[in-house]
Amino acid sequence: MEQYFKILNWDNLQTAILPISLCAPGFLIMLLRSQFITGRIPNIASASMEYVIITSLYYSLTVPTFIYVGEYNPLTLFLLVFLGPIIVGLVFGVIYQKGFMKYVYNFTHIHPIHHPAPTAWDYLFGSTRKGCWIIVTLKSSEPIFGYFGTESFASSDLEKRDIYIEKVLDDKWNVIGTDDYQRGIWIHEDEILSVEIIK
Repeated sequence: MEQYFKILNWDNLQTAILPISLCAPGFLIMLLRSQFITGRIPNIASASMEYVIITSLYYSLTVPTFIYVGEYNPLTLFLLVFLGPIIVGLVFGVIYQKGFMKYVYNFTHIHPIHHPAPTAWDYLFGSTRKGCWIIVTLKSSEPIFGYFGTESFASSDLEKRDIYIEKVLDDKWNVIGTDDYQRGIWIHEDEILSVEIIK
């Protein structure tokens, strides 16, 4: 038991806290932001530098406020390292999903090349509000008409692009079945040729 206490001395704790404090805010910001953007966040190993850069930007904007206030206690440290990044990540995610940055880009005539959504699939279903008509054309050239509502789902996995449509319609957009019995359909990614959204 004494060996464990020797391992958990202050110097070792400081060594463990340093990398956490360098990456935790950036990781939390990207994690919370990713909840509003389809597509998985990259793993820690490949995105560690991005987390450090985001953390550095976050600290450069927030630490001066804490220095100015002059309050250093467990509550303020918790706010700085954990709660603050969670709030920032949520705000960035909502800003993206609501399309606020599009208005800023259009107003300033700035068109960034890099987009937070990694693929067109992520962009389409990340910005599509539930409650629209959809046509999925299969590789056999057969179109599937449907209603993409709150019970529908489009994959957010970068390696699996399947889709579930809660209501299958005929080619005149009439529901197939009755209110008590409606047809939904799951479509495997290998069968999808194109997806058309009608808002």
